[in-house]
Amino acid sequence: DPLMYKSIYDAIDFCHEVGLKQGLITNGLLLSEFSASRLDKLAWIRVSMNCLDYVDGITIPEISGTLGFSYVMNEKTTGLVMESLHCYVKKYEPEYVRIVPNCQATFAEQERNNEVLSATVENWRGPYFYQEKQFEAPKNCWWCYFKPFLLHDGYVYPCSSVVLNDLSERQFHNRYRWTLGDNLYRIYKEKMEPYPTSSCNKCVFKPQNDIIESILNPPIHEDFI
Repeated sequence: DPLMYKSIYDAIDFCHEVGLKQGLITNGLLLSEFSASRLDKLAWIRVSMNCLDYVDGITIPEISGTLGFSYVMNEKTTGLVMESLHCYVKKYEPEYVRIVPNCQATFAEQERNNEVLSATVENWRGPYFYQEKQFEAPKNCWWCYFKPFLLHDGYVYPCSSVVLNDLSERQFHNRYRWTLGDNLYRIYKEKMEPYPTSSCNKCVFKPQNDIIESILNPPIHEDFI
């Protein structure tokens, strides 16, 4: 969880001073102990409610920015966990509650998850929505420029979802290292080059990459769509 990072206060203060818009994704376990003044510098906070899979509960302080919840359906999901989630939604009134499938799945399992879970969540209404996760490698990966992932090993990965790929061994395998964290800024000074996708068979960002691809390579005539 990012709140465990020893320099998190300094990081938030610095980004705030240079005018960067900041958001936070957290499991919520340490939120009640976190600096209120730093929380006020965040535009949004998304709490992973999968914490309810392994703790009795959490306390969420008052949030000045947008508060959202997310929950990944998994083998630990039970009726009691879902009841608890619904109680937290009523208590804290998040702007949205994103439900996603467990992406540590086969292609067939993922198709089934999307079919069943989308219908289930649709009946919940309110702030709940289901976000499908489809596995498909894009022709080119530009998403790395928009959502690079800096891991504690000091390396930047093209995204946080490389662990889903069959060749990742369910970890941030060194085959997916993009660059060192200290060198990341240099990449943005150079011509954009797509990240190779030959090892990304379970990419979940193809729609985003397709949009970027269409912007980088617009049609010859604007009406030819």
